[in-house]
Amino acid sequence: MGLTYQDAKRFNEAYTTFEQAIETVESLRGEIVSGDETKRKQAEEWNKLYHNMVKVCLQLKEDTKAIEYIERSKTRNLTELLAIKDIYPAGDIPENVISKLRQLRQDIDIEKRRLAAEEKPDSTHINKLRQRFNELFPYKPIQFEEIKKLLDKETAIIQFYIFDDCFKVFIITCDNDQPIIWHSQAESLEKLLHWTKKYLVLYYEDKTVDCSINQSTH
Repeated sequence: MGLTYQDAKRFNEAYTTFEQAIETVESLRGEIVSGDETKRKQAEEWNKLYHNMVKVCLQLKEDTKAIEYIERSKTRNLTELLAIKDIYPAGDIPENVISKLRQLRQDIDIEKRRLAAEEKPDSTHINKLRQRFNELFPYKPIQFEEIKKLLDKETAIIQFYIFDDCFKVFIITCDNDQPIIWHSQAESLEKLLHWTKKYLVLYYEDKTVDCSINQSTH
């Protein structure tokens, strides 16, 4: 629906639809327990959702919202990368919180199986369980004003974001209420992708050489 609204240039409706979809995705993605490969594929698919939301925000001149959704997609992925097995958070998290998250995950799994066996399932209870899980999970989307507070007058944040036909550079300073946005031409994107590919080839070739040397040494 969001893509249909976006193609029809009904950007307000697209924004509302993508917003609801992202909320749903973020409430469900922590329940994936079928392995890293499945999580990776789902993340690739869901990243398209954030990508289109950023486009819609820019169409609506909501530049700060665009930044927030860029950070939101990265922060959620980083949070999950830092999580221990079964998506329970790692780091300085109280043991009682981890215990509650573990119990909620079990309760959600039990409720999902129960609902699957019913002809007319009522999702009220499982939605409450998911809401509680998300409240406890140590992830809160950062707001633009919070990003600005991280800066002083001698510091700026430069955020690159790649689109289908160009890339944009978002420049954030503590003195500006909106990010400064610079966008490239299509040929600049081609040059960037070419440079990135060349860099990665050289990087992995160098790692291969280092591994060979280490093996020979041992």
